[in-house]
Amino acid sequence: MYAVIIGLNDFPDNDAGAVRDLAFAKIYQQLGYDVIVISQGRQKNIYKYKGICCYSIFEERKTIWAHFSFYFGLKKKVAKILDNIVCERKGSPAIIHFSELPFNCINMLLRMGELKNTTLIHDSKEWYSPCEFKRGRWDKSYIANDLLNCFIIRKPVRVIAISSFLYNHFQSKGLRTTKIPVIMDKYEFEHTEQNDKIRIMYAGNMGGKDEIIQLLSAVDVLSDEERSKFQIDIYGINEEMLKKRTGISRIPKEVNVYGRVSREEVQKALIRTDFSFLLRPEKERYAQAGFPTKAVEAMMHGTAMLCNFSSDLKSYLNDGVNAVIIRDNTDVSVGIALRKILALKRNEIEQIKREAKKTAETEFCYERYIQQVRDFIEV
Repeated sequence: MYAVIIGLNDFPDNDAGAVRDLAFAKIYQQLGYDVIVISQGRQKNIYKYKGICCYSIFEERKTIWAHFSFYFGLKKKVAKILDNIVCERKGSPAIIHFSELPFNCINMLLRMGELKNTTLIHDSKEWYSPCEFKRGRWDKSYIANDLLNCFIIRKPVRVIAISSFLYNHFQSKGLRTTKIPVIMDKYEFEHTEQNDKIRIMYAGNMGGKDEIIQLLSAVDVLSDEERSKFQIDIYGINEEMLKKRTGISRIPKEVNVYGRVSREEVQKALIRTDFSFLLRPEKERYAQAGFPTKAVEAMMHGTAMLCNFSSDLKSYLNDGVNAVIIRDNTDVSVGIALRKILALKRNEIEQIKREAKKTAETEFCYERYIQQVRDFIEV
């Protein structure tokens, strides 16, 4: 009995999607399945990781033609790997678990599921908004994602939804659906260190999702004495791009900009951080449909969130208990939240951080969802 996980992530842990795939691989292992992963892991073509047999479909793609060639040939490449697996195993997989893939690849899996009596599970993690793209509704990625959620994912596919928004959508289509937020392995995280200054961190490339101008503006209007108590570290974007995307001409001296770094470096930085900053427009579809991996990752380290309520965060975070909540996505509200932090004693900040870690270990560790997945696939 074996399960195959298929995705375009850099397995096992080089991006958010890969971390989620690894958590589901551990769940399937706990349920007694041998697990095979087909991904863009940048190791050799076939490799082993923690008892998981991994097949890499990664290709260097430096030109538009290379990208086109990769996606056009993906169905054939995945089908060939699956055929080889079925021959070696002398039988079809009991489960094929997949995330975002080209439509022809998903249709191929649908045919395989019907012919081989394989349970197909789609891990649904996002639904874009036009505001994320320069071309808005006419962007090809937006159109593809919309078609995926509205038409391509259909019976007999079962859906694991990362948020209530996606859960409600697929439930309304009559698909068997369960909700599982961002999940990780709590045993792989270190607790944060105690700091002299209050350290706030943002990690990400901003793109069309995250907003950070409000943080910089709020810091800029603090008094010199107030600002001196903060250290703000920004990872994932360099100074030039930060100024271009936010429209600011000067970066406050309390703000350190590190540019693009590896995921490993971000993890090390989180250990030295008190609060992780995240601000998204709550009413946008992408903010409701997705679930911020960076929030769970921070909390697993014992770093509290400084954020507003996007996605389902309201179900897990309590202001002043395990997070500091920003009322809305304005610089005034961010400033109020910063002064709220300034009013806290160091031992009170550490207590909030401990509660954040406790919440993460209780709510976002993959072990919590083993029985839920068992019930989901057995019915």
